[in-house]
Amino acid sequence: MPANKFSNRLPYLPGSPPVVETLGDAIRAVWDELFRISQSMFDFDRPISLSILKADSMQASAAPTYARLFIIPSISYEQPGGTFDALTGIFTSPSEGLYNIYTILTAAPLTSPQVKSYNARMRVTIDFVQTGKPDHIFILEGSGLDDQYATVQGQLLYPLMKGDKLYVDAELIRSAGTATASINTALQIHRVSGVK
Repeated sequence: MPANKFSNRLPYLPGSPPVVETLGDAIRAVWDELFRISQSMFDFDRPISLSILKADSMQASAAPTYARLFIIPSISYEQPGGTFDALTGIFTSPSEGLYNIYTILTAAPLTSPQVKSYNARMRVTIDFVQTGKPDHIFILEGSGLDDQYATVQGQLLYPLMKGDKLYVDAELIRSAGTATASINTALQIHRVSGVK
């Protein structure tokens, strides 16, 4: 059935034509194609998804440095398993596709507020497998005063290839003095379609 405005095209790519010398060769080729179709339908029904949460604390200062988020987080949902490394905070794309990436950080008011400017900054880094270095960096920022919550959030729709890595770092900037803030963070990644 062709795709229409209410449906998505199934990501099915037929294999190469078989060399048929016997009836068994033809049957094997048909079963191979049926397996490829069933696998595409399985992937379509169970898209790659990740939802993680983390409560932590972070130092706020005038000269902060980025700290990796989502080290040993609470993983709410992961399909398929093993795409997120909880020890390094790195998501590895298990297949090519167009991914919807959403992240949020909320920093509580500081315990010793001085009504100074207070910024939360997140850095989303995508390392492409072809080069092995950070190819794309997205900076997200939210600001306010240190006696109020500082929130920063962002959403990206970005193509990833199999093996590409994604991670999120953050820093809290305070115009004067140093203090520790409680933070709550979330990261959601969902494969919405293929790109090929």
